Amino acid sequence: MIWLLFKNCSKNKKSKTIKSDENYLQVNNSKSIIQELLPKLDIFNDLDTSNDNLFVTEKHFAYLSISDPYNEFKKCTPEKTEAEKSVVIENDIEVIKEIDDLEASIEDAMVINNRFSKVSEKHLKSLQCPFTWNFEPEVWKKNIANRIEKKYGKYNTNISSVRFSFEKYISNLLISCGLFKMNKVDRAHDKLINIWEWLDKLDDKNEPTYLAIRDGLKHIVMSTLCHVLFSMNRAQCQQLFEMITRFNNLDSKSRAAINAIRAAVCIDIGGQSLQNVVQYAKTACELDPDTVQWNYFLSIAMTAQRQYLNTNISCPTNEEFDSIQQAIILSNEPNPYFNFHRMHLMTNKILYHYHSDNNRGKSIRNENKLEKIKKDFLNIKELIKEIVSTEPEDPHLVIKCAKSLMTLPYLTEDDIFLSKQIISIAVNMAFHDFTVIRKIQKSIEIFRELVYTYKEMNEKESNLKTTNIQNQVKDSDDDLENDLILILDKYEKGSKPVLDLINLFEKYDGINRWKIMAQICSYSLLFKESSNLLVGVEQFMMLIKNKNIADSDIIKKHKSIFIKDHSKVFNLAELVCNEIKLAITFGQIENPDQIQLFLDQLTKIMDVCQLKSKKVNPNFILEIIGCSKKENRDNIFKQIDADNQQNDLQITKQIVSKNSTKQRRIKHTSNNHHTRAPKSKPRRRHHRYD
Repeated sequence: MIWLLFKNCSKNKKSKTIKSDENYLQVNNSKSIIQELLPKLDIFNDLDTSNDNLFVTEKHFAYLSISDPYNEFKKCTPEKTEAEKSVVIENDIEVIKEIDDLEASIEDAMVINNRFSKVSEKHLKSLQCPFTWNFEPEVWKKNIANRIEKKYGKYNTNISSVRFSFEKYISNLLISCGLFKMNKVDRAHDKLINIWEWLDKLDDKNEPTYLAIRDGLKHIVMSTLCHVLFSMNRAQCQQLFEMITRFNNLDSKSRAAINAIRAAVCIDIGGQSLQNVVQYAKTACELDPDTVQWNYFLSIAMTAQRQYLNTNISCPTNEEFDSIQQAIILSNEPNPYFNFHRMHLMTNKILYHYHSDNNRGKSIRNENKLEKIKKDFLNIKELIKEIVSTEPEDPHLVIKCAKSLMTLPYLTEDDIFLSKQIISIAVNMAFHDFTVIRKIQKSIEIFRELVYTYKEMNEKESNLKTTNIQNQVKDSDDDLENDLILILDKYEKGSKPVLDLINLFEKYDGINRWKIMAQICSYSLLFKESSNLLVGVEQFMMLIKNKNIADSDIIKKHKSIFIKDHSKVFNLAELVCNEIKLAITFGQIENPDQIQLFLDQLTKIMDVCQLKSKKVNPNFILEIIGCSKKENRDNIFKQIDADNQQNDLQITKQIVSKNSTKQRRIKHTSNNHHTRAPKSKPRRRHHRYD
């Protein structure tokens, strides 16, 4: 009887068809599109993977949304505006023209057909379908039909095959409702008839899960059709209304199915409909605890509600995990949808804790923590591989796996290669489905957006590190300068500055330690006796072991704090070399081995510091420390001058003595020239070789 009624349902005059997306209907060359898209993932190679940076941004959480995983519909219910007549659907080619007098047209039809039946709107409200589930009127002003088609794709909207799935049922139900609200009544009617025919064929398949909830599913379809017929044919609407079993008269499994479908529809609609979505799913589980799908819907509902009430940047609850785990345990075979949602929750939890720790200022640079986080992400990758390995039939689920992998903060080149493989699998599954190509495009756009974000954050962090280091160095320099001033004050009061300088080593590190060492070295050379030359040279040799220091202003533009003229700058290497030359030249070093040691060090210093050979300057230290210190060096220079004079005298005497000996020899040879004639030849030969 019911089937005859469906077959005989009269149809109104066909309305104008919606202009369809040409790309959606015709995919001439999907392979070439993919060949262009996949290389865009190679932007990953531009990232600096040598560091351990892991960046989690708000964008990561936006793409974890249950209702809008691709962040395409930022607002599920648009705000009312004065220009409601023309609503542009984001990311859609088609522009929907809302007809202001749609409700008026339907009311007119109701008046015309009123004489054929007694059914009223009040009666219709007693039925269970999307039209009675109290969605905001603004919801239907979006192109729900087009949105659902793009979300579910051809595979999940194709009900030509006799195989039941909740995705096929829910998608077609919502498409029919969307068409009706767009005033495409005939198309909505046809879609509902197609759903009924599909369910009718499933009756003969003897599928236990479907048969147990069949009455509930058919109640929703008949109730929806009843609303459509109310505007088309009141007589048939009345007949159908009388055939529908009332909700309270259905068995518990059927009532559970209606509550579960209502929860699923609320999730797809999004917005304020998510406020009570968990209660519908819980009711389904309570009425029918044996159907594992209800536990899945409950977990999905709790996730969607949490994201709606607390934003996407929130942590999954234990109840969400428990419900999906219950569904997985009770399932007779691996369900890729169940496993995907569990993986989704795990990813969400890891990202949330990482993001939360960052915002609270907790250090995540600890090597063990970083390794733990990386290990968690590796586990997520393995779960994604397992889902794909089960060969799910839904290409959109496969694309979601690829997107989930690509949006992880920790990736390697192998992960990018795996993402390309997963995308290729999805394309091969739905070669002519543009919705699949569209989701691939969107996933790659998301990936590239995140990569650019990573690069920006890497650059910002690098600049921040540089700034922090500069500030730390500046602060450390200020502290060192203050400590050196204190040491100078103590020195002027009779303290030993070398010991105080050595004590500063424990307080400072890095370049400031070298600055302290340079002060010790210059003090040893400028203000201590010549017996400490070896100590000063050894200290300097320690400085130039670091080539960066040897070529720095610490050496080339040295300033000693112990010189009253603080603007006095000199080359510490030149001072050391000059002191070594002075000591060797004027015999202040008596040990031959020590002389050789100093000569070797002098050669090395000149080579490392790239100094040119200069004459010894006895006044070099005096020029550095200034006249105020002249009295401290007078005795030394007097001794040097005395040594110089004595050396000059000895040299003069040696020259004079040598010349006198030569003259005596010449005179003696001249006196004996005639008496010793036989030996004259050898003499001449001897003088020739002299």
